[in-house]
Amino acid sequence: IDFAGVTKDSSNFRLDNIIDIDTTYEAWIFEHLYQLFNSKYTMKNSSINSRVGYFEFMYKKRTIIVHHAMPLPKDEFGKVLRDEPDYTIFVEQATHENLVCVLDAKNMKKIERSERLVLLGYTHHLQQDCHLGALISRAKQQKWIDGEKPNDRLWNFCLRFSKESKENNEKTLELIHDEIIAEIDRFLDRKSSE
Repeated sequence: IDFAGVTKDSSNFRLDNIIDIDTTYEAWIFEHLYQLFNSKYTMKNSSINSRVGYFEFMYKKRTIIVHHAMPLPKDEFGKVLRDEPDYTIFVEQATHENLVCVLDAKNMKKIERSERLVLLGYTHHLQQDCHLGALISRAKQQKWIDGEKPNDRLWNFCLRFSKESKENNEKTLELIHDEIIAEIDRFLDRKSSE
C-alpha cells in the first residue's frame, strides 16, 4: 500500500474492484490509528508514505512500534499459519519476544469462523503467543473469550466508513487504544518480573 495522498477526507486510490475497497479500508484504519496515538503520545518516527508503513511513539519511556503490513519471518514468528497480519505492535523492537498485539482489518459486515480461527492463531503459543488479537471490521463489535486462555483477549472492533458512524468510531478508537495500552502495561509487568 502506498499511503501517499491519503488524507482524512480523501484518497488517491482508484476503486476499481473489491480489492481496492478493502485496501482503502485498511489504509483508512492505519491513518486513524496513527492520528489516535499521535494525539496522545510523543511520536518518535513514522513512515506512512511507503509500501510498509509504521510509526513509533513513546510510552513510559519505551518505544512502541506499530507496523502496517510487515511480514513476520516464519523462523522467528511461528510456523502454524501464514503470518501476514495487517498491523503488529511491538515494545522496543520488532522481535517475537516483544510482540504485544496483532490486528487485522476485514472489510466485512459479518465475521465468519475462518476469520476467528486466524485471530486465534495470532494468540496461540505455537504461533505468535501475543495476548491481544483483534479484527477491525464493519461487523458488530464484540469480545470473544477463550476459556482455555483467560489472559488472552480477542476482539472484533467495529469501524465503519460513514459520516453517521463518526461518534461510534471515536468511541471504538478509544477502546482500541485502551486495550492496546492495557496489554502494553501487562507486557511491561511480565518483563519486569522476569
